[in-house]
Amino acid sequence: MQLQIPKHYVGWLSLLVFVSPLSLAKEWAEAAVSGIAMVDYSRFDPQFIEDGTASDQELDWRKLRFRLKTQFAQNWEAKLSLDVHKSGQIKDAYIKYNMNDALTIIMGQQKEPFSMQNLQSSKNLVNLERSISTEALAPSRGVGISVLGNRDRAHWHLGYFQDDNAQNSTAVTGRLAWAPWYHKKNLLHVGMSFSQRDLNGAEFRINENLEVYAADSLFEGTRIATDTISLQSLEFAWQFHGVVLSSEWQMSQVTATNDTEYEYEGGYFQLSYLFSGENRKYKNGVLDDVKLKNNWEGFLRQSQLTLVNENKEASIVSAGVNYYATKNLKLKAEMVRAQTTDNNIDSAVGNAVNVRLEYSF
Repeated sequence: MQLQIPKHYVGWLSLLVFVSPLSLAKEWAEAAVSGIAMVDYSRFDPQFIEDGTASDQELDWRKLRFRLKTQFAQNWEAKLSLDVHKSGQIKDAYIKYNMNDALTIIMGQQKEPFSMQNLQSSKNLVNLERSISTEALAPSRGVGISVLGNRDRAHWHLGYFQDDNAQNSTAVTGRLAWAPWYHKKNLLHVGMSFSQRDLNGAEFRINENLEVYAADSLFEGTRIATDTISLQSLEFAWQFHGVVLSSEWQMSQVTATNDTEYEYEGGYFQLSYLFSGENRKYKNGVLDDVKLKNNWEGFLRQSQLTLVNENKEASIVSAGVNYYATKNLKLKAEMVRAQTTDNNIDSAVGNAVNVRLEYSF
Protein backbone atom coordinates (compact mmCIF):
# COMPACT_ATOMS: atom_id res chain seq x y z
CA MET A 1 0.00 0.00 0.00
CA GLN A 2 1.39 3.38 -1.01
CA LEU A 3 0.84 6.62 0.86
CA GLN A 4 -0.63 9.29 -1.43
CA ILE A 5 -0.62 12.92 -0.30
CA PRO A 6 -3.26 15.14 -1.96
CA LYS A 7 -1.75 18.26 -3.53
CA HIS A 8 -4.11 20.61 -1.74
CA TYR A 9 -2.46 19.57 1.55
CA VAL A 10 0.47 21.77 0.56
CA GLY A 11 -1.87 24.75 0.84
CA TRP A 12 -2.82 23.74 4.37
CA LEU A 13 0.85 23.39 5.25
CA SER A 14 1.40 26.89 3.90
CA LEU A 15 -1.37 28.23 6.12
CA LEU A 16 0.13 26.45 9.11
CA VAL A 17 3.48 28.10 8.40
CA PHE A 18 1.82 31.50 8.63
CA VAL A 19 -0.43 30.98 11.65
CA SER A 20 1.80 28.75 13.79
CA PRO A 21 3.60 31.66 15.50
CA LEU A 22 0.22 33.05 16.57
CA SER A 23 -0.99 29.83 18.11
CA LEU A 24 1.77 29.30 20.66
CA ALA A 25 3.47 31.24 23.43
CA LYS A 26 4.81 34.64 22.40
CA GLU A 27 8.18 33.92 24.00
CA TRP A 28 8.94 31.45 21.18
CA ALA A 29 7.34 33.31 18.26
CA GLU A 30 9.95 34.58 15.82
CA ALA A 31 9.62 35.34 12.13
CA ALA A 32 12.01 36.42 9.41
CA VAL A 33 11.14 37.47 5.87
CA SER A 34 13.68 37.31 3.07
CA GLY A 35 13.70 37.09 -0.68
CA ILE A 36 15.58 37.23 -3.94
CA ALA A 37 15.04 38.98 -7.26
CA MET A 38 16.82 38.01 -10.49
CA VAL A 39 16.64 39.74 -13.87
CA ASP A 40 18.27 37.96 -16.83
CA TYR A 41 19.39 39.01 -20.27
CA SER A 42 20.30 36.31 -22.79
CA ARG A 43 21.45 36.40 -26.38
CA PHE A 44 21.81 33.09 -28.20
CA ASP A 45 22.46 31.53 -31.61
CA PRO A 46 19.82 29.72 -33.69
CA GLN A 47 21.19 26.41 -32.37
CA PHE A 48 19.38 27.14 -29.07
CA ILE A 49 15.99 27.62 -30.79
CA GLU A 50 13.52 25.08 -32.17
CA ASP A 51 13.86 25.32 -35.98
CA GLY A 52 15.83 28.52 -35.42
CA THR A 53 17.20 30.48 -38.38
CA ALA A 54 18.42 33.62 -36.63
CA SER A 55 19.86 34.65 -33.28
CA ASP A 56 17.48 35.77 -30.55
CA GLN A 57 17.63 37.69 -27.29
CA GLU A 58 15.44 38.02 -24.24
CA LEU A 59 15.22 40.21 -21.14
CA ASP A 60 13.03 38.77 -18.42
CA TRP A 61 12.42 38.20 -14.73
CA ARG A 62 14.20 34.97 -13.87
CA LYS A 63 13.00 34.81 -10.30
CA LEU A 64 11.11 36.81 -7.70
CA ARG A 65 10.84 34.75 -4.55
CA PHE A 66 9.82 35.51 -0.97
CA ARG A 67 10.58 33.33 2.05
CA LEU A 68 9.05 33.32 5.52
CA LYS A 69 10.77 31.43 8.31
CA THR A 70 9.24 31.15 11.75
CA GLN A 71 10.25 29.63 15.06
CA PHE A 72 6.99 28.93 16.81
CA ALA A 73 8.13 26.76 19.73
CA GLN A 74 11.34 25.50 21.27
CA ASN A 75 13.15 23.40 18.62
CA TRP A 76 10.29 23.90 16.14
CA GLU A 77 10.41 26.05 13.00
CA ALA A 78 8.60 26.36 9.68
CA LYS A 79 9.33 27.73 6.22
CA LEU A 80 7.19 28.99 3.35
CA SER A 81 8.72 29.97 0.00
CA LEU A 82 6.71 31.51 -2.86
CA ASP A 83 7.69 32.28 -6.45
CA VAL A 84 5.73 35.49 -7.00
CA HIS A 85 6.48 35.80 -10.72
CA LYS A 86 4.98 32.32 -11.24
CA SER A 87 1.51 33.23 -9.94
CA GLY A 88 2.46 32.50 -6.34
CA GLN A 89 3.81 29.00 -6.94
CA ILE A 90 4.68 27.30 -3.64
CA LYS A 91 8.27 26.04 -3.57
CA ASP A 92 8.83 25.08 0.07
CA ALA A 93 6.17 24.59 2.75
CA TYR A 94 7.36 22.54 5.68
CA ILE A 95 7.69 22.20 9.44
CA LYS A 96 11.02 21.25 11.00
CA TYR A 97 11.79 19.78 14.42
CA ASN A 98 15.41 20.15 15.54
CA MET A 99 15.92 17.51 18.19
CA ASN A 100 19.70 18.02 18.24
CA ASP A 101 22.63 18.15 15.81
CA ALA A 102 22.32 14.42 15.20
CA LEU A 103 18.61 14.39 14.32
CA THR A 104 16.23 16.80 12.55
CA ILE A 105 12.80 15.91 11.16
CA ILE A 106 11.21 17.80 8.24
CA MET A 107 7.54 17.37 7.23
CA GLY A 108 5.96 18.95 4.14
CA GLN A 109 7.05 20.10 0.70
CA GLN A 110 10.84 20.23 0.51
CA LYS A 111 13.84 19.53 -1.69
CA GLU A 112 14.72 15.87 -1.94
CA PRO A 113 18.26 15.15 -0.64
CA PHE A 114 19.98 14.33 -3.92
CA SER A 115 23.13 15.95 -5.41
CA MET A 116 25.15 18.74 -3.84
CA GLN A 117 24.51 21.11 -6.74
CA ASN A 118 20.78 20.38 -6.67
CA LEU A 119 20.64 21.23 -2.96
CA GLN A 120 22.44 24.56 -3.39
CA SER A 121 20.15 27.56 -3.43
CA SER A 122 20.06 29.29 -6.81
CA LYS A 123 21.50 32.42 -5.23
CA ASN A 124 24.57 30.45 -4.14
CA LEU A 125 25.34 28.86 -7.51
CA VAL A 126 28.57 29.91 -9.18
CA ASN A 127 27.13 29.63 -12.71
CA LEU A 128 23.82 31.18 -13.61
CA GLU A 129 22.19 27.77 -14.08
CA ARG A 130 22.74 24.26 -12.77
CA SER A 131 24.40 21.79 -15.12
CA ILE A 132 22.26 20.03 -17.73
CA SER A 133 22.83 16.67 -15.99
CA THR A 134 21.57 17.95 -12.64
CA GLU A 135 18.53 19.61 -14.22
CA ALA A 136 17.65 16.46 -16.16
CA LEU A 137 18.32 13.72 -13.63
CA ALA A 138 18.14 15.10 -10.07
CA PRO A 139 14.70 15.07 -8.44
CA SER A 140 13.40 18.45 -7.35
CA ARG A 141 10.84 18.97 -4.59
CA GLY A 142 8.35 16.56 -3.14
CA VAL A 143 5.80 16.34 -0.34
CA GLY A 144 6.90 13.97 2.37
CA ILE A 145 8.90 13.42 5.52
CA SER A 146 12.67 13.27 5.93
CA VAL A 147 15.21 12.88 8.71
CA LEU A 148 18.73 14.25 8.70
CA GLY A 149 21.66 14.75 11.00
CA ASN A 150 25.32 15.63 11.40
CA ARG A 151 27.99 13.76 13.30
CA ASP A 152 31.57 14.98 13.39
CA ARG A 153 32.24 15.87 9.72
CA ALA A 154 29.56 13.57 8.27
CA HIS A 155 26.04 14.49 7.13
CA TRP A 156 23.16 12.15 6.30
CA HIS A 157 19.64 12.77 4.99
CA LEU A 158 16.90 10.23 4.16
CA GLY A 159 13.28 10.75 3.18
CA TYR A 160 10.06 9.38 1.71
CA PHE A 161 8.37 11.64 -0.86
CA GLN A 162 5.58 12.05 -3.32
CA ASP A 163 6.98 13.59 -6.51
CA ASP A 164 5.88 17.20 -7.00
CA ASN A 165 5.33 16.55 -10.73
CA ALA A 166 3.40 13.27 -10.61
CA GLN A 167 0.44 12.63 -8.32
CA ASN A 168 0.80 8.83 -8.16
CA SER A 169 4.56 8.55 -7.82
CA THR A 170 6.52 7.93 -4.63
CA ALA A 171 10.23 7.91 -3.85
CA VAL A 172 12.79 7.02 -1.21
CA THR A 173 15.74 9.40 -1.53
CA GLY A 174 18.90 9.66 0.55
CA ARG A 175 22.30 11.32 0.65
CA LEU A 176 25.51 10.81 2.61
CA ALA A 177 28.28 13.44 2.66
CA TRP A 178 31.60 13.50 4.46
CA ALA A 179 34.39 16.05 4.84
CA PRO A 180 37.50 13.96 5.64
CA TRP A 181 39.54 17.16 5.67
CA TYR A 182 37.88 20.32 7.02
CA HIS A 183 39.77 23.39 8.15
CA LYS A 184 38.97 27.08 7.88
CA LYS A 185 40.70 27.51 4.50
CA ASN A 186 40.96 23.91 3.36
CA LEU A 187 38.03 21.55 2.72
CA LEU A 188 37.75 18.17 1.04
CA HIS A 189 34.21 16.86 0.44
CA VAL A 190 32.91 13.55 -0.91
CA GLY A 191 29.33 12.38 -1.12
CA MET A 192 26.82 10.04 -2.68
CA SER A 193 23.07 10.07 -3.27
CA PHE A 194 20.39 7.63 -4.36
CA SER A 195 16.71 7.72 -5.19
CA GLN A 196 14.39 4.78 -5.83
CA ARG A 197 11.21 6.03 -7.50
CA ASP A 198 7.90 4.30 -8.33
CA LEU A 199 6.05 6.21 -11.05
CA ASN A 200 3.19 3.75 -11.54
CA GLY A 201 2.82 4.47 -15.25
CA ALA A 202 3.43 8.23 -15.15
CA GLU A 203 5.31 9.69 -18.11
CA PHE A 204 9.04 10.42 -17.90
CA ARG A 205 10.99 12.29 -20.55
CA ILE A 206 14.30 14.12 -20.82
CA ASN A 207 13.50 17.59 -22.18
CA GLU A 208 16.17 20.20 -21.40
CA ASN A 209 17.52 23.49 -22.69
CA LEU A 210 21.27 23.81 -23.18
CA GLU A 211 21.90 25.76 -19.95
CA VAL A 212 20.26 28.89 -21.39
CA TYR A 213 17.01 29.35 -19.49
CA ALA A 214 15.39 31.70 -22.04
CA ALA A 215 16.07 29.33 -24.95
CA ASP A 216 14.00 26.34 -26.10
CA SER A 217 14.22 22.86 -24.62
CA LEU A 218 15.92 21.14 -27.53
CA PHE A 219 17.61 18.13 -25.97
CA GLU A 220 14.80 15.60 -25.95
CA GLY A 221 14.46 11.93 -25.14
CA THR A 222 11.75 9.32 -25.58
CA ARG A 223 8.40 9.69 -23.83
CA ILE A 224 8.26 6.72 -21.46
CA ALA A 225 5.31 5.30 -19.56
CA THR A 226 7.42 4.55 -16.52
CA ASP A 227 7.30 1.88 -13.84
CA THR A 228 10.44 2.68 -11.80
CA ILE A 229 13.49 4.95 -11.83
CA SER A 230 16.76 4.27 -9.99
CA LEU A 231 19.09 7.25 -9.52
CA GLN A 232 22.65 7.41 -8.21
CA SER A 233 25.06 10.32 -7.81
CA LEU A 234 28.70 10.72 -6.74
CA GLU A 235 30.14 14.05 -5.53
CA PHE A 236 33.55 15.59 -5.00
CA ALA A 237 34.64 19.08 -3.95
CA TRP A 238 37.88 20.68 -2.77
CA GLN A 239 38.03 24.24 -1.48
CA PHE A 240 41.29 26.05 -0.69
CA HIS A 241 41.73 29.81 -0.17
CA GLY A 242 38.95 30.75 -2.60
CA VAL A 243 39.65 28.01 -5.15
CA VAL A 244 36.85 25.45 -5.57
CA LEU A 245 37.11 22.30 -7.66
CA SER A 246 33.82 20.41 -7.77
CA SER A 247 32.44 17.53 -9.79
CA GLU A 248 29.45 15.19 -9.84
CA TRP A 249 28.49 12.14 -11.88
CA GLN A 250 24.86 11.07 -12.04
CA MET A 251 23.23 7.93 -13.43
CA SER A 252 19.62 6.96 -14.04
CA GLN A 253 18.02 3.63 -14.96
CA VAL A 254 14.43 3.95 -16.16
CA THR A 255 12.19 0.88 -16.48
CA ALA A 256 9.10 1.32 -18.63
CA THR A 257 5.79 -0.37 -17.93
CA ASN A 258 6.56 -2.76 -20.82
CA ASP A 259 9.89 -3.68 -19.11
CA THR A 260 12.03 -1.77 -21.64
CA GLU A 261 15.03 -0.22 -19.89
CA TYR A 262 16.63 3.17 -20.61
CA GLU A 263 19.89 4.51 -19.24
CA TYR A 264 20.98 8.11 -18.76
CA GLU A 265 24.23 9.48 -17.37
CA GLY A 266 26.03 12.77 -17.08
CA GLY A 267 27.96 15.12 -14.89
CA TYR A 268 30.08 18.23 -14.67
CA PHE A 269 33.50 19.49 -13.66
CA GLN A 270 33.71 23.03 -12.33
CA LEU A 271 36.55 25.35 -11.32
CA SER A 272 35.99 28.70 -9.62
CA TYR A 273 38.11 31.27 -7.79
CA LEU A 274 37.14 34.08 -5.44
CA PHE A 275 39.76 36.79 -5.85
CA SER A 276 39.57 37.68 -2.14
CA GLY A 277 40.68 34.16 -1.17
CA GLU A 278 37.57 33.73 0.99
CA ASN A 279 35.96 30.31 1.24
CA ARG A 280 32.28 29.54 0.94
CA LYS A 281 30.44 28.33 4.02
CA TYR A 282 29.97 24.58 4.33
CA LYS A 283 26.75 23.38 5.93
CA ASN A 284 24.93 20.04 5.81
CA GLY A 285 27.36 18.74 3.21
CA VAL A 286 26.73 21.66 0.81
CA LEU A 287 28.85 24.65 -0.20
CA ASP A 288 26.73 27.59 0.87
CA ASP A 289 26.80 31.35 0.45
CA VAL A 290 29.65 33.80 0.73
CA LYS A 291 29.06 37.37 1.91
CA LEU A 292 31.41 39.66 0.01
CA LYS A 293 31.40 43.19 -1.36
CA ASN A 294 33.47 44.75 -4.13
CA ASN A 295 34.88 41.38 -5.08
CA TRP A 296 35.21 39.22 -8.17
CA GLU A 297 34.86 35.53 -8.93
CA GLY A 298 35.84 33.67 -12.09
CA PHE A 299 34.52 30.26 -13.15
CA LEU A 300 34.73 27.56 -15.79
CA ARG A 301 32.50 24.49 -16.20
CA GLN A 302 32.28 21.51 -18.53
CA SER A 303 29.03 19.51 -18.37
CA GLN A 304 27.50 16.71 -20.37
CA LEU A 305 24.44 14.49 -20.54
CA THR A 306 24.15 11.20 -22.47
CA LEU A 307 20.93 9.44 -23.44
CA VAL A 308 22.49 6.01 -23.84
CA ASN A 309 19.66 4.10 -25.53
CA GLU A 310 18.64 7.04 -27.74
CA ASN A 311 22.30 7.57 -28.72
CA LYS A 312 22.22 11.30 -27.98
CA GLU A 313 24.69 13.50 -26.13
CA ALA A 314 24.89 17.16 -25.10
CA SER A 315 28.21 18.80 -24.23
CA ILE A 316 28.36 22.33 -22.80
CA VAL A 317 31.24 24.58 -21.77
CA SER A 318 30.56 27.78 -19.84
CA ALA A 319 32.89 30.45 -18.48
CA GLY A 320 32.26 33.75 -16.79
CA VAL A 321 32.67 36.18 -13.92
CA ASN A 322 30.63 37.25 -10.92
CA TYR A 323 30.90 40.68 -9.33
CA TYR A 324 29.82 41.00 -5.69
CA ALA A 325 28.97 44.70 -5.50
CA THR A 326 27.59 44.46 -1.97
CA LYS A 327 26.56 41.63 0.34
CA ASN A 328 23.13 41.74 -1.29
CA LEU A 329 23.76 42.85 -4.89
CA LYS A 330 25.49 40.65 -7.45
CA LEU A 331 26.15 40.84 -11.20
CA LYS A 332 26.85 37.59 -13.08
CA ALA A 333 27.88 37.08 -16.71
CA GLU A 334 28.82 33.98 -18.65
CA MET A 335 29.46 32.66 -22.14
CA VAL A 336 27.99 29.28 -23.09
CA ARG A 337 29.17 27.04 -25.93
CA ALA A 338 26.99 23.99 -26.61
CA GLN A 339 26.89 21.08 -29.03
CA THR A 340 24.63 18.06 -29.31
CA THR A 341 25.13 14.69 -31.00
CA ASP A 342 22.31 12.55 -32.40
CA ASN A 343 23.15 9.05 -33.71
CA ASN A 344 26.84 10.05 -33.94
CA ILE A 345 26.05 13.13 -36.05
CA ASP A 346 27.27 16.36 -34.48
CA SER A 347 25.15 19.49 -34.59
CA ALA A 348 26.59 22.91 -35.29
CA VAL A 349 28.14 24.57 -32.26
CA GLY A 350 25.96 27.22 -30.65
CA ASN A 351 27.10 30.18 -28.56
CA ALA A 352 25.18 32.22 -26.01
CA VAL A 353 25.72 35.03 -23.52
CA ASN A 354 23.83 35.19 -20.21
CA VAL A 355 23.84 38.18 -17.83
CA ARG A 356 22.06 38.36 -14.49
CA LEU A 357 21.41 41.13 -11.97
CA GLU A 358 20.63 39.54 -8.62
CA TYR A 359 19.47 41.16 -5.39
CA SER A 360 18.79 39.31 -2.13
CA PHE A 361 17.07 40.81 0.90
